[in-house]
Amino acid sequence: DDLYEQYPATDDQALAPQQKGKRIAYDALVKVSGQRPAASSAVAAPALPGLAVFEPPRKGRSYVIGGDPAEGNPDSDDSGACVVDAETWAQAAVLSDKLGTAAFTHTLRKLAAYFNDAGVMVERNNHGHAILFGLLQAGDTQVILGLDGKPGWASSERGKTLMYDLVADTVQAGDTVIYDETTREQLASIEANTLRAPVGLHDDRADAYALALVGLRYGLMSSSA
Repeated sequence: DDLYEQYPATDDQALAPQQKGKRIAYDALVKVSGQRPAASSAVAAPALPGLAVFEPPRKGRSYVIGGDPAEGNPDSDDSGACVVDAETWAQAAVLSDKLGTAAFTHTLRKLAAYFNDAGVMVERNNHGHAILFGLLQAGDTQVILGLDGKPGWASSERGKTLMYDLVADTVQAGDTVIYDETTREQLASIEANTLRAPVGLHDDRADAYALALVGLRYGLMSSSA
């Protein structure tokens, strides 16, 4: 950290966050960072607040969406969603906004429909239970099951560890592409001891990306009402 701060060899080194005690190596994140592709003539994306599409859905491709719900009030974190291509593990889209449970449920349904009826992996926490209930009740969205066979991913110490172990391994191996700079910055900030962002910083996009990856790797079963 001190070497890069005092004698940076590249712009990335000069701007790199402190790496001591972090779970994911910043250098590895830089290597999997992609330039946003040129605009496509694909069907227009749905008008959803906070949505950025990097790779529009391709015919015949499968996608998984990670959903990290929040309260939706002005003082809470954003609710975050990340779409990942099931074949390339490249980030296809991100969404981040202050959305309550009803609005975020509606948003995930619209996003899933646009991305070829993508499966959705939601973090199973206080707000996540309401999101999962809403998705299952609507019955038009594939809800991915966790390792315990229940809808969503358990927000537990084991769940967080498996989630960020997979992210670290995937990034280190170069088996993904991350287009969104905020996602990259949040992933770089994740603390090794807590698997969360430092106090005062956000990790909604990092968690959403991680949830999409565990949906791809571990979500072998899925369900819809």
